[in-house]
Amino acid sequence: MDEDRPLGRALLVGYRGKGFAGVEIDLQAMAAMLERRGFVVDAITGPDATRAKILAAYDDLIDRVQPDQAAVFYYTGHGWYSVPDHESRVSWQGICPSDLAESTTEDFRGITSWELSIKQAQLTSRTRNVTVILDCCHAARMSRDAAAQGAVCLVLPHPYRLGFAAHVRALRARYGALVDEVRATGNPHAIRLVACGQNQPAFAYPVNGVYRGGFTEALLGVLDEVGDAMVSWAALDAVIRERVQRKFLLQRSEIEGPTRRRPFSLDELDMASPVTVTSWPDGVRLAIGRLRGVTVGDVFGVMPPGAFAYRAAAALAELEVTETSSTFARACVRRWCNSCGELPAGAVAFLIEKQFVRRAVQIDVPAAAHRAVIEEIHRNGTLRLAEPGERDALATLRLRGDELTIEDALGPQFPSWAFPDGLPHAVANLADLGAAQALHELAGEHGVLASELDIEWGAIVHGEMQPMPESGAALALRDPAYIKVRSKAQRSLYVHVFNIGIQGRIQLLTGNDAPSGYLVTPQAPEFVLGRGFDGSLPGIQLGWPDDLPRTTFPRIDQVAVIVTAAETSLRGLESCERRRARRTAGSRLQDLLAQLQDGQPRDLRGAESDDGFYLKHLSYLLHPRDARIADIPFEIDHSLWQIAGRAGDAWAASSDGALACAPRHGEVAIEIADLVALDRAACEVRIDALICTRSTDSAGGYATWTQTCHAASDAETPDAARVVYRGPVREFVELCVWVSPNVADRPDLASLLEQRGDRDAIEDAVRALAVDTTGPGEPWIVATGATLALARAAYEVLCDDSGSPLGLYRAAFLARDEFGAARSSAACVQRAADYSFAVRIFPIVSGGVGS
Repeated sequence: MDEDRPLGRALLVGYRGKGFAGVEIDLQAMAAMLERRGFVVDAITGPDATRAKILAAYDDLIDRVQPDQAAVFYYTGHGWYSVPDHESRVSWQGICPSDLAESTTEDFRGITSWELSIKQAQLTSRTRNVTVILDCCHAARMSRDAAAQGAVCLVLPHPYRLGFAAHVRALRARYGALVDEVRATGNPHAIRLVACGQNQPAFAYPVNGVYRGGFTEALLGVLDEVGDAMVSWAALDAVIRERVQRKFLLQRSEIEGPTRRRPFSLDELDMASPVTVTSWPDGVRLAIGRLRGVTVGDVFGVMPPGAFAYRAAAALAELEVTETSSTFARACVRRWCNSCGELPAGAVAFLIEKQFVRRAVQIDVPAAAHRAVIEEIHRNGTLRLAEPGERDALATLRLRGDELTIEDALGPQFPSWAFPDGLPHAVANLADLGAAQALHELAGEHGVLASELDIEWGAIVHGEMQPMPESGAALALRDPAYIKVRSKAQRSLYVHVFNIGIQGRIQLLTGNDAPSGYLVTPQAPEFVLGRGFDGSLPGIQLGWPDDLPRTTFPRIDQVAVIVTAAETSLRGLESCERRRARRTAGSRLQDLLAQLQDGQPRDLRGAESDDGFYLKHLSYLLHPRDARIADIPFEIDHSLWQIAGRAGDAWAASSDGALACAPRHGEVAIEIADLVALDRAACEVRIDALICTRSTDSAGGYATWTQTCHAASDAETPDAARVVYRGPVREFVELCVWVSPNVADRPDLASLLEQRGDRDAIEDAVRALAVDTTGPGEPWIVATGATLALARAAYEVLCDDSGSPLGLYRAAFLARDEFGAARSSAACVQRAADYSFAVRIFPIVSGGVGS
C-alpha cells in the first residue's frame, strides 16, 4: 500500500446532552489516537449531531472507504432504551442525536440499534475491516450513582417510545429487505466494542477535573500502552474490562466479533502464530508478552525464516522465557537443535511448552510465619507471592493470632483456619480462586463461533423462564435458575455448564447426565439446564456456602458455558484435591482445562490447533436471603441493588467516621404529582406503593400506600400531589410504584401482604433492614436483598389480586444525596408506558416540610 495513503477512515460522533460534559474531550482523544495510527477522521458533535447529519456522515464513510482500508465508527454520549410493545415486551435501544427531543409520532429522531446494525452491514459490504465503538448506556435499568466520585450515567432519564410505529415503517421504506436480514446481535465481519451490556449503564467520571467516559479512557489507555505490538483484540478485552470494573463494579465492557484480529487490521493472532525473534544483549527478544498469555518458563521452538508451523526435524533451538512485559518477552537458549549454533536473521518461534500463569497472593502475616506461608504458596504450583505494589492479587492471606483468613475487598471469603495445621487448606482454597480467574481468561471463540449459538439464562418465575442480563442481575436462595443454549450451527456441538461458586469452587452441573457434554444438532438444537424430562421447569437450586455467614454481603456467583466441537469429558476442570501426578494423555482442550487445577506444563508440540470450543461467562449477585428476589419489571428502574454495585459507602459500616460527613438519617415526605394518563381509557387507576428504608424499629423497615384516583387526561389539569410517605429514613430510601385498573372492593397493599404475603421472606427482610445503633452498623448493602424480597412479595400479592399490575417506577435515594431531596432531577416529570408523572422528595424540618 502507498505509504502516503491513509490506513482507513473514521467517523466519530458525540452528543453531550444534559449532565455529561466529557464528550468533546473523548472525541478529541479518540481522534488523536486514530490519526496517529494513520486514519482520516471526521467528527460530528454538539448541535450538528442531528439524526440526519449522523446518517449522512455514515453514508459518506461507506462511500469513501476503500475495500482494502479500515473503517471505524465511534459514538460517545447518551444511550436510550425502551419497550414500545408492552404486550410482547420487545425492547429497542439506540443512540441519542441532538434533535431527539424534537421527535413526533410520525418523525422519530433517535437512531435505533437496528438502524446502526443496518449501517454496519452496509459498511462491512464495502470493507471487512470494520470496528464499531459505542461508549454509551444501552439499558433502561440504570443507576444514578457510581463508585467513582462525581460519576454520571450516560443514559437518558426515561424510556422513549414516541413514534416507534412510524419509525419501523420508515426503516422498511428506506432499507427494504435489510431490515429483516440484518442481525442486531452482531456482524461476523465487524469488531464491536461496547461499554456495557444491554441492561447496564455506562458511566463518565471526572479525571483531573475533566469528565471522561470510563470505557473510552480505559480503551485509549490500553491502546496507547500496546502501540503497534502484535496483540489481538481478544488479548485486550479482559484488560480493558478490568480497568472499567475497577471503578464501576457492574459495568461490563465487551469486545465482540472476530477478536483474534489485531486492532484495526484483518490480521489474526493466536498462540500458534509465528513470533518474531531478535537477538538482545544477554539473550533473545520475542515479540509476544503477557497480553498474549506468555509467562516465565514458557518454551518456544525456533524455526527458519518463513516457517508457518513448528517441526522438530527442522527446529533451530528451544528458548525459555525468563522475563515478560505486556508486549514482549526476554528468553535464553535452553538448547540448540539439529546442529545449529546461532539464530539467523528473520527466524521465527512457536510456543511448544506452556507453563501455568501463577496467580498472585498478598500476605499479611507476622515475620515468624513468613517462611512457612511462602513455602506453602510456592509448593502449590498455581500461586505466587504478589510483588510489592501489585494491585491485581487474588486475595490476602492474613494471620492474626493463630487464625488464618482469606479476605478480599469485601471481607472474609472463607471461615478461618488454625495456624499452622490449616495452612494447606487455606492455600488450596486460594488455588480455587486462581483457577476461577484463569477460566475467565479463556472466554471467547476458540474454533466454535459465538454466531453459532444463542445462550440465555434467567430465573424460573411461575413456571416460566424469565431471562436475565449476562451480568448484574440479583437472585436469592429461593430463585430457581435455568441456562438455555440453542445451536444455530449446521454441525453437532456439545454443551457443558459449570458453576463457579462465590468461593471459587468449580462444579460441572451437566456431569451426571452428560459427562461428555449435551449434544445439540440441527435437528435437536436446544438444551435447557433446569428443565425436567417431562417439560416442567423445576430449575437449578442456588446455594450459599455452609461455612460463610448469611449476614454478609451479596457475592458474585457465576456460570461458565463451554460448547465443544467434539464429545469430550471436561471433569478435569472441577475443583478437587491438588493433583500430584502428571495428567494422562488427553485432548489439548482437556489438558488446557486440567492445567487450571494442577498447574503442570502443557506440551504443545505436534498439534496445529486447540480442540474447538466456545466459552461464555454469566454472572449475578447472589444474596444470602431465604427468599425470591428475581427481578420484576419496572418501566423506570433505579433500584437500590444497582446503586449498591457502584457506591463505595455501600460496603462500609454505617458507623464509620470517615463516612459521617453527612447525616445518615432524617425525615422526608415523598409525593407523586402531575399524574397524567396519555390514554383516556387508563384514567381510572389504583396506585400501590412500597417504601423501604433501614429502621431502628425491629418491626419496621417498610411501609405501604394504596389509593384509587383519576389520572388526568391530556386535556385536564392534574389533581393535587399525593403524599405517598411521610416519616423517618436511614441510609437509603427506595420507592416502588405499581399502577393497575381501579376495581371496587379490592384490599389495599398492606392487607394483601398481611393476608397472602410470604411471611418467612417478609420477616427475614424486616430483620435485615433493622439497625442496631448501639454497636458498629452493618454495611447497608446487606439490606439490598431485603428490598428486593419485599418488592417481590408485594408484586406477587398484587398479581394474585389484580392480574398484572404495571411496574411504573422504582428508585432509591441515598443519605449522601439527602435521600433525593438534593436532586433537582427527582422533581422532573417522567414518562413511562401510558403515564407521565413526577416524584418529589422534601426534607421534613422542624415546623414543616422544607423545599
